[in-house]
Amino acid sequence: MHLDSTDTLLRGDSETDRQALYAKISRIVSPRGQVILRDVDIEIGEPGLYWIAGDTGSGKTTLLKALAGLIPNVYKGYSAEALIRVWGRAPQQAASEGMLDLVPNPSTLRFLTNRVRDELALNRAPKEVWEALRPHLGKPVYVLSDGEKYLVITLLSLSTGERRLLMLDEPQSNLDDENLDRIASLFEAHADNREVIIVATMHGSRKETTLGRDLLSLPNNSKPTAKGLPLPREPEGDASLLIEDCSFAYPGRPLFKELSLKLGPGDAVAITGANGSGKTTLLKLSSGIMKCSVGHARRKGIVRIIPSPHSHVFFKRTILEELKYPADMAGYDVGKVLEEIGLWRERHRDPYTLSTGEARILLYARHLIEGPNILVVDEPLRGLSEELRKIVLDSLRRFRDAGGIVLAAMLRPWEARGVFDKVYAIDGRGSLVEVSL
Repeated sequence: MHLDSTDTLLRGDSETDRQALYAKISRIVSPRGQVILRDVDIEIGEPGLYWIAGDTGSGKTTLLKALAGLIPNVYKGYSAEALIRVWGRAPQQAASEGMLDLVPNPSTLRFLTNRVRDELALNRAPKEVWEALRPHLGKPVYVLSDGEKYLVITLLSLSTGERRLLMLDEPQSNLDDENLDRIASLFEAHADNREVIIVATMHGSRKETTLGRDLLSLPNNSKPTAKGLPLPREPEGDASLLIEDCSFAYPGRPLFKELSLKLGPGDAVAITGANGSGKTTLLKLSSGIMKCSVGHARRKGIVRIIPSPHSHVFFKRTILEELKYPADMAGYDVGKVLEEIGLWRERHRDPYTLSTGEARILLYARHLIEGPNILVVDEPLRGLSEELRKIVLDSLRRFRDAGGIVLAAMLRPWEARGVFDKVYAIDGRGSLVEVSL
């Protein structure tokens, strides 16, 4: 059985009709012939929140795309031997009837208007969504952080339709605890009069909430896993990162006022704060991507940026080509590096086809062998399995101990204990306040 655009409503009192979500997936194969998923069975008969767990590269996002009917109908080149039904309907039919939605990671391109208020009006959002998003109503969409965008789209998707299957890709990675609670509250408010099912993915077993129940855990399909990252080259010369009296505002949205921060060799600092507090913007100001409206940010030394997983930038057509030039220039054996990070078998793949975690490891490897003085990292652990988190944290410690500077933004900095000397929170006045973990 194959998923295709001709799939129609199953009729009769079959097992699939009785389930809100029924999926029997024999296998899903990528355009390169790699089996991404095999032997996945899902049956959900009642409303609730269900979690799909799995390590980096296990196929969690691919599974959501298949359940939503995007694979193979939209993502061409994939093949799927599967039967998937949402209240007895093929996924595309369920979506056309307003029963199904997928909030992807990232959620950047889903807005049809320029302001949050207009987006809610266009979608006829109920009053509880207006209330939950009251602090954001007047904001232009382009000034929203990734987390705020994810929140807006999720609340809008959750609030529509009498029957609703909503799939969330990594909500815990994108949302702070307060916004996770907002989604849970809206879900509970509709539990008595609507059939609402949320299927969400998470890495490993890191369910940071007691809400919901485990649905399934995906194996890693015997893929090689990373053993480590390249030993960082010792930074040359004295490095420094200095922010002095920096003020910055988006149109109608002030963020920082006379903010200052000074880092030297061997310093590692994490910036924390709620969704939309300005963490990523501060990293952009620190690295020179953006400029302070008043004041300045100065850097001495080579800076490398590991952005949000939504913004990975690769320059070559294959993983091998992506690493070969910097490895050759720095005297590394590119084959050994690829073996070490678990991507030797995948070396001829386009890096943009990697999972979020795999792409992140590739980016870490490339930057570490380039020998920077300063690493600026947005959510250093996002998209990584437990094993890959340990590898990254160990690598950041070694980089720091070798005299490098690490500046990172983290929603949950306690996950990186032992790496950062200091943690600063962005307060409501646009200043930094040191906090303890």
